[in-house]
Amino acid sequence: MDALPKLSPAQSLLLRTAARRADGRVIPPDTLRGGARVKVLTALLQRGWIEPADGGHVLTDAGYATVGQQRPAPPDDAQPVDITDDLQLLEGIPIRSRRPNGMQCTP
Repeated sequence: MDALPKLSPAQSLLLRTAARRADGRVIPPDTLRGGARVKVLTALLQRGWIEPADGGHVLTDAGYATVGQQRPAPPDDAQPVDITDDLQLLEGIPIRSRRPNGMQCTP
């Protein structure tokens, strides 16, 4: 069995909590501020354990492996969702949609 890399307590906390999230998002705690936050995130980026994504960071496959886990597989039965009907039910206001020719219409 391969030995896990030596991690600082902050690195371990970030990787383990991100691995528990469905999206693998790395969210530093409020107590990790300033230069310490930069130092920890930079170290994780340099080792390839996290990567930038949508204004934040997410775990890479290597990041999951570092904490002895695997990236969760997306569900096979995931279906694209059309939220227009749901929004109309929630808001009670018709949403304008566009016809293929570019003209606006209301449903």
